[in-house]
Amino acid sequence: MAGCDILPYPRGKACSGQCMSPCTGRTGLWVVAASSGKIARFEKSDEGAYSLVPFAKDSVAPSAEYFAKSMMADHGAHAFERMVLVGSQSDIAWARAVLPAELAACVMAEVEYPLPTKWFQNNGVMPELSGALAHVLQG
Repeated sequence: MAGCDILPYPRGKACSGQCMSPCTGRTGLWVVAASSGKIARFEKSDEGAYSLVPFAKDSVAPSAEYFAKSMMADHGAHAFERMVLVGSQSDIAWARAVLPAELAACVMAEVEYPLPTKWFQNNGVMPELSGALAHVLQG
């Protein structure tokens, strides 16, 4: 086809213009990492990086009840659409048990991968944990 322009295929879905809020460029995917009663959450960027989503001023949820209430509030504010749970089998079961029933449909996958509790520190970024998540969830 001589003389035709080849246009690059757009990445992601096309905007319909029907949204009630402005586009954010976020994936809407959160990863909930659990280990021995500690929970941290991360958001996946379009580039595949995982950045910490803090609980107010804490990197790790201070309690199961606080985790559940925060997740309900954030889902109500359209902060995420889908979730992946990562941890040992018992940690995933515990995270599922504390999640409100309304959020069960948001869980799109469970990845059994034991995470060291020492990675769950209230010190901000948690590079070991975000790096492990990027490695385990690559693709």
